[in-house]
Amino acid sequence: MLIRMSTAASVCSAALLWCSNAQADYASRLTVGNWNGGVWVDNTSKEFRNCGLGVKFSGGTEVTVIVPATLAPVIVILDQRIKATPQQRFSVPTKWDQGPEAQATALALGPTMVQIAMPPFPDKYDATRKATKFGTVLPGLNSSFDITGMTAVLPRLLECAITERGKMNLPPSAMQETPADRHEAAVAGLALAEKSGVGNYIVFPDAERPPGFQGAPSVWGHVGVQGPGGPANVLLSAYWQTAAAGPGIAEAKAGLMERVKSLMKDPKPQYGDLSPIQGKPESAGFFAIGNNVYEELYLVKRRNGGFFQFSTSTPLPGRATAQAVGARYRAAIAAMLP
Repeated sequence: MLIRMSTAASVCSAALLWCSNAQADYASRLTVGNWNGGVWVDNTSKEFRNCGLGVKFSGGTEVTVIVPATLAPVIVILDQRIKATPQQRFSVPTKWDQGPEAQATALALGPTMVQIAMPPFPDKYDATRKATKFGTVLPGLNSSFDITGMTAVLPRLLECAITERGKMNLPPSAMQETPADRHEAAVAGLALAEKSGVGNYIVFPDAERPPGFQGAPSVWGHVGVQGPGGPANVLLSAYWQTAAAGPGIAEAKAGLMERVKSLMKDPKPQYGDLSPIQGKPESAGFFAIGNNVYEELYLVKRRNGGFFQFSTSTPLPGRATAQAVGARYRAAIAAMLP
């Protein structure tokens, strides 16, 4: 078993090599526990490229987790025992903790460094962020790596990538939702769950969600969260609303209120405005009560069009606790989204 070093390099060299292949410049530092890395930007345009955090082991092996602007995370292994053909693509077996073995796409970034695609989010997110071991078979190397700390590393990288991506000069949002839109909403929701500081959360695969939440890009939940209304189960979700939702936040809000009425199956739900999201003039928040359910909904306009939609939901007796959770989420949205 590899022994983790007590201190790591200030910036993981595996991440530096990965980014030099992508012609990117180091912009700022990230540190989570004994994982170190940073933010990289294109060396010409200065647009965001990726966020990365890595750890170095006593034998020289380095493991780096990278979330690029595409929001498709990869794990990079640098080890002198690897004997790979640079730029060769191939499949490798992977295993996270005691989960099932799965095949993943790999790319040799150099003769001793391989990039491996991580499991798709959001359904595989919990298993990945909670893992403490990562195993794979690479050319010349069959090993398992200690990735203790991923529970904090992965959410920090998702937050970093969503925040930095939000500053990019992206193409205008399409009038119809795309898979990329859904994935961006899912990653934003997962990062928000951690940023809110509410506490432990569980990400629900689509098959395990209540009927009204199936098909959402991401659904997670705080189970038995404490608050002024006592312990409550607060279910949260992330969606994407296209530019067709309305030219401005008022139109998007009106359309969302009509959809909520339909989903609640209540012809006359009670509505009320929530406190504004600080520093986000193109945002709106409101609550809805219907069929013994209390729900809060927040819309935030994306710089290049379209809207992020986040919601919290709980049985009506847990309203006071859900309101406290909602206040934390509004603060997290303000801090995370540019």
